[in-house]
Amino acid sequence: MPTLTMYSFLLPQAFVAYAFLIAVTGCHILAVIIICGMFVALLFYRNPQSSIVDSDAVLQGSENKPCIIAHRGAGHDAPENTLAAVREAKKNGADAVEFDVDYTVDGIPVVIHDDTVDRTTDGVGNVNQMTLNTIKSLSASAKHPNKAQFPDERVPSLEEMIQLCMELKLKMYIDMKGNAKLSAQALSDLFAKYPALYQNAIVCSFHPQIVYLVKRKDPRIVTALTHRTHYLTRKVDGTEKEGPFYAKLVTPLLDCLLKWSIYNWLWFLCGTSAFLAQNGDVSRVMVEHFRKRNIKVVIWTVNNPVEKKFVSSCLKCSYITDTLSDNGCSHQVN
Repeated sequence: MPTLTMYSFLLPQAFVAYAFLIAVTGCHILAVIIICGMFVALLFYRNPQSSIVDSDAVLQGSENKPCIIAHRGAGHDAPENTLAAVREAKKNGADAVEFDVDYTVDGIPVVIHDDTVDRTTDGVGNVNQMTLNTIKSLSASAKHPNKAQFPDERVPSLEEMIQLCMELKLKMYIDMKGNAKLSAQALSDLFAKYPALYQNAIVCSFHPQIVYLVKRKDPRIVTALTHRTHYLTRKVDGTEKEGPFYAKLVTPLLDCLLKWSIYNWLWFLCGTSAFLAQNGDVSRVMVEHFRKRNIKVVIWTVNNPVEKKFVSSCLKCSYITDTLSDNGCSHQVN
């Protein structure tokens, strides 16, 4: 059950909303009614946060140290989001692997980051317009610098990735994309089939509706919200996202609203146990903000050896990295 302290975190937001409604409506009674209604709805529809024991089972590394998490299996060291990358990550000392999930046209969850297969395979086309057999026919190592070392890698299904991670005793950060209802059902089925996932996997997403519905479907699943500044307006490399003119006017405001919501009430509604924050957005204030709410901050993508030491030793945070090499790498895998 949530504590009074947890509820107290919502009070400043309630006062902000109250002041806004007073300014808009000019009626104190109406503002109070609306705020009370919103608060009751939030309490009624919220997902319960996983217990600290359950979340720590997934989020803590060995000897209760921060986790080292291989981003897409450490895509700098081996072809990203492949079974070979996972094996390399285990060999190189990772505690966990992060990987991305999307869906084929026949509704099968597969491990791939982009909407298309163009960047990482020798094929062309949208993932959700291909069958599983078509995607399986493509080489997932064709465009990697170390392709000669990994000549025959294929895009794995989510279940294949889960099976290998459990065999290697690696924890999993499952980054979901696509349809929220489909994701909730697919993950619920897999967690029921492989109960060890409850102690070894966390489901995360940039999309709050996915995180919310996954935990709504199965409250035992540990979940996390992922965010970066300007997520709705800019790509991860900083270039502006394409879209109609009117959308470019609105999305900066929506970006601010999304960030404010994640920090102030979406974590409560979704019942999350972790927050995955981009490296450049992180501060001690942010880490402390979420720790007070029993939420661990996990930082991505940390590739510089000095930054890795600072994040794990000073901030006491787990981090996601493109490489497990001591030399680090100078760029982020996009």
